[in-house]
Amino acid sequence: MRILHYFLGPHRKGGLNRYVRDLAQAQRMAGHDVFLLYPAGGVRMPASPKLGRHGAYLGVPLYRLLGGKAVPLLEGVCHPDLILAPGRLLSQEQRERFWKEVSPEILHIHSWMGFPAELLETAKAQGCRILFTTHDYYGLCPRVNFVTPEGQYCTGGDDALCTRCNAGAPGERALALRNCQGLLALNGLLRPFLPLLQRRRGSAAGPVPGESSPPLPYGALRQYYLSLLSRCDGIHCNSQVAWNRYGQYLPEEKFHLLPITHGSLEWAPCMREPEAGCLRLGFSGPEAPFKGLPMLLETLGALPRGNWRLEIWGTGKTRQEGPFLWRGNYRDYRKAFASLDLLIVPSLWDETFGFIVPEALSQGVPVLCSRHVGAQSLLPPELVFQDQEDLGRRLARFLSHPEELAALRRRLVASPPPFPSLSRHQEEMTALYRGLLS
Repeated sequence: MRILHYFLGPHRKGGLNRYVRDLAQAQRMAGHDVFLLYPAGGVRMPASPKLGRHGAYLGVPLYRLLGGKAVPLLEGVCHPDLILAPGRLLSQEQRERFWKEVSPEILHIHSWMGFPAELLETAKAQGCRILFTTHDYYGLCPRVNFVTPEGQYCTGGDDALCTRCNAGAPGERALALRNCQGLLALNGLLRPFLPLLQRRRGSAAGPVPGESSPPLPYGALRQYYLSLLSRCDGIHCNSQVAWNRYGQYLPEEKFHLLPITHGSLEWAPCMREPEAGCLRLGFSGPEAPFKGLPMLLETLGALPRGNWRLEIWGTGKTRQEGPFLWRGNYRDYRKAFASLDLLIVPSLWDETFGFIVPEALSQGVPVLCSRHVGAQSLLPPELVFQDQEDLGRRLARFLSHPEELAALRRRLVASPPPFPSLSRHQEEMTALYRGLLS
């Protein structure tokens, strides 16, 4: 089978890109012809999009799209015309040349960011089947996660709300620089200068919206992406959480529910009794409100101190404030989680999956996660909390009865893996592909 994956690129981190990398390698090892396509940025962008071979990534042929639509990541879309404005189309000649060279039977799309819609026309014309995996909500929400910059949960929004939420989003030139592989390592240094690259009034993408600006047509942007989704032959939902959210916008006849995995997940749980007098709780992720760390700190701060501490990974900072210990970033989750008694995943957004959950479970570490986390399907109900008040109750219970955590860990260690191996997942995806082709 010939499979083309569209993803955000080999230069990016995150669960989406890890999943594509590992799945593509597993498919290649299984004898499939696999290809990768990604959108790239640069200091100088071509006047019209260019698509061509760009070497290989871990043995998989890699193609690069230069000068396509914006890749906003979590930054938001400053104006719908940044995406909807005409022009910037792949030429018929480039599409035909690319398709003749790759000739995929399956086009597997993992993100709509930067995706050239005209490529769907070519795929349909050539009889290629199209599958989309729900790694996030870009297209339905310009900021990806249905959470406002203030950390408030959004139920879907309207033009006025989207205008306010995206008021501070970078302009086209800033996004092109942010998506440049060679400059990615300098993002921290570039960030103070990005406002200088914002689009101004009278630019091609329209004025930068402000608090008093009239609503911009973000509904039209959402309809544009819904039209792309409707042309897919299948929607691969990696969790019931993602299914529920996408089911508000699309007919569910095309949906396929299949949890995901990655190649570094190894089932190696070990039994560890809690330290006498101190439970080691853990959090992993950025400090952005939608990940729930501020809510977790507030919840723990209201509980009695003395028999616990919270280790915070992934923020890049190292410091200690009472029972809260910032540990910085980690290279290996196995080492970071080895000494934890409980990992807490308090996400406020409808996280479509969340690899952090199976990663902790693979080491025998119980996980307490919010109902918004897609990977809750791997956990027993007693480890899924509903809201902040429920989180406080469950944490208070574990702190008062640490033997219950030890019992949970013993049960976890004695159980089979709650997630599939990469080879098994590759077989499941192949079966899904074949179903679309039949």
